[in-house]
Amino acid sequence: TGKFNMTDELTQAFQEIEVEGAVETGEPVPSLQDLKVEEKINIIRVKSGYESIDELVDFRGGNTYLIAGYEKSGKSSFALGIVFHLLKENYKLAFFNTELTDQEFLTALTSLSHDISKDEAEQKPDLQEIFIKLFENKLTYAGINHLSKLGKLDFEKTIEIANKSAESGAKVFFFDNLTTYASQVTSGKKGWEVLADCVSRVIAFTKERSVISFIVIHTRPETVFSETPTGIRKLVESNEIESVFEKSLTVVRRPSGNDIYGGGGIRSQVSGTVLIWRPFQMFDKSPHLQRLTQIILENFRHARGGSARFEFDGAKGQFKEDQLQGVMDNLKRV
Repeated sequence: TGKFNMTDELTQAFQEIEVEGAVETGEPVPSLQDLKVEEKINIIRVKSGYESIDELVDFRGGNTYLIAGYEKSGKSSFALGIVFHLLKENYKLAFFNTELTDQEFLTALTSLSHDISKDEAEQKPDLQEIFIKLFENKLTYAGINHLSKLGKLDFEKTIEIANKSAESGAKVFFFDNLTTYASQVTSGKKGWEVLADCVSRVIAFTKERSVISFIVIHTRPETVFSETPTGIRKLVESNEIESVFEKSLTVVRRPSGNDIYGGGGIRSQVSGTVLIWRPFQMFDKSPHLQRLTQIILENFRHARGGSARFEFDGAKGQFKEDQLQGVMDNLKRV
């Protein structure tokens, strides 16, 4: 018999432990070698088509971005402006629409493509047909009818169509408006829980497919405040109570990412938030004030963000850059 060798015995014991550990886990320990190095040519970066925004940020593959604002602030119009720009740049896109009717969607894009009012575009079906023929192979579209099951919006169908669109080559996705899914809660979950789940699934889809996604979403109504005259009693005493309708103000305050439905939890998951602020959008008697807009770029992961001044042309559904005000704002910062 040979002599007992402690070193040999320990070595054999450790080898047996390693073998047993490998059997238990069944998988090797992940390492840096598992990472896939993507070729630079495959990394997607797109611009919005809004010059003053594109000077500050770009939008990257694998990342999800929010487009947020108070209801009727022009979120869909802003998103469609990006859509039309990217179509002209020959990108393949997918748009999931629960906000507009199918006809409103087509009318809005026809208006943008011919620089005419939406009313005029609605009356010209020949121009709508031209738009369809030009871009039918570049734009996958799904409206409420495509995204519903048994009369209710079904997010499973949304993701299913999104995956098929990605397999067909779509690179940029628009989900307008995810708040709609939260408003049709039937599962016992709270609206914000449904919304958070939808956002998480879009983010996972976006990363897995290495595409770019834009999610349109509402800010909460708390961003609106009303101010009434301090002299209400005087108006009553002087029998001028009707004046309250002209002298009262309803203003949308400057929003932040914390004001979106779902709050900071949703904001922290995405790669940037585009906030649309039209403080005087409810001033029906002052159309020139209604147009005033600031686009706020908040919490961008790959850029510093910032803001830019625009004017919103509601008749055409277009955001036009306020170049003069932009120059003045830049001078103030110098």
